[in-house]
Amino acid sequence: MAGFLYYVAGKTPGISDKEIRFDLGLDYAFDDGVVPTKAEVYGGPDGNNGIVIADGARFPGRIGFYPDDQTWTKIPKSSVWVGHYTGAEQPAPANLQRKTMLDGVQVVLADGGAWLAPIATSYEDSPGAPMSPVHYLPTANRLNEDGDWESGEILPRYRPLFRDAMICWTAFMEAAQAEIENAIETGEATVTFHVADQAAVAATAIGANYVVGPAECSLLGLFTDLNTNQVIAILIDWASFEEICSKKNFPGDDPLSMPAGHADTILGTSQPSPI
Repeated sequence: MAGFLYYVAGKTPGISDKEIRFDLGLDYAFDDGVVPTKAEVYGGPDGNNGIVIADGARFPGRIGFYPDDQTWTKIPKSSVWVGHYTGAEQPAPANLQRKTMLDGVQVVLADGGAWLAPIATSYEDSPGAPMSPVHYLPTANRLNEDGDWESGEILPRYRPLFRDAMICWTAFMEAAQAEIENAIETGEATVTFHVADQAAVAATAIGANYVVGPAECSLLGLFTDLNTNQVIAILIDWASFEEICSKKNFPGDDPLSMPAGHADTILGTSQPSPI
């Protein structure tokens, strides 16, 4: 197996798992239930003494600083460095999967690997009702006042994904108002929209299914302007929107003379359940 290693100067193997996950900000790098393995090093990537941290199951006997076999970079705004083995031991999607994978669509990123980009929101289309979004993220089950179990808030690990998905969904819906009539008329969705810092959104999405964050995605060289668009399109289930539009049929309607608010009626304005 293969994965990522993390180096911190001035720390010893006595560091607690809580400090690793929360004080150092590495909770995303270890699946639930994984106990990080620590190895003391003398002369890390910055030349100082410290520790290298990793998921021991991925590196049997190989946790340490080996500059001839590894590549390292400092995580921005952090005291932590991240690295990985090069060559045959370089991390690939199959090595980095989380124990729980969200449903999605495979997309080939710039490293040449096929990554499962998750679908966070999709669309609910009932006859005579506005098209509205629904989310497919894991939620906590809670008892209601009647003693029945029902879905509650989105699990904490997936809340950043939900936040980014709703930012993308909102930007998409705002852009769609101007183009939806053409989509209904032709069966082809031509909506274009802009999301600030698309690579950050894509990193959050890929990180939902793999033990990576922005620094790991950057180190592997995963993203381009084109493939971040693909990841975002999957995130908001663009394919389902196209399918719904292709099935919409309004005999006799002239898209240029439809009454005001017609696009609003098709798209709807409601949002998925809050976190």
